[in-house]
Amino acid sequence: MYDSIYDRLHDDGSVDAMLSLSLIMANKYGYAKACYDVYEILTTIYSVYGLGEDSIDDITLQMANEYLEKSKMTKNVESNSEKSTLLK
Repeated sequence: MYDSIYDRLHDDGSVDAMLSLSLIMANKYGYAKACYDVYEILTTIYSVYGLGEDSIDDITLQMANEYLEKSKMTKNVESNSEKSTLLK
């Protein structure tokens, strides 16, 4: 169910709703894909708006990395790919 709702929100371009849904599913239910989605949304926002990864503030960076680590702890396939590395 999460994936279908997330996909609809993605198609609508509703990034804030995607992030909210992912945070709820990650925190309330420990859903690994949602943890990875939080990481991906937070890091993608900066590249989509032309800000670049270097412009991520420390708090957002820490949050993104925490959700990536949560996802990796559950052995989520996406979070263990080469492209999914902790940001510095």
